[in-house]
Amino acid sequence: MNRLTCSLRLIILFLKF
Repeated sequence: MNRLTCSLRLIILFLKF
């Protein structure tokens, strides 16, 4: 589950840009 959260956070960060 930790990996999934990390991936999600990365995607959100990319979307924010």
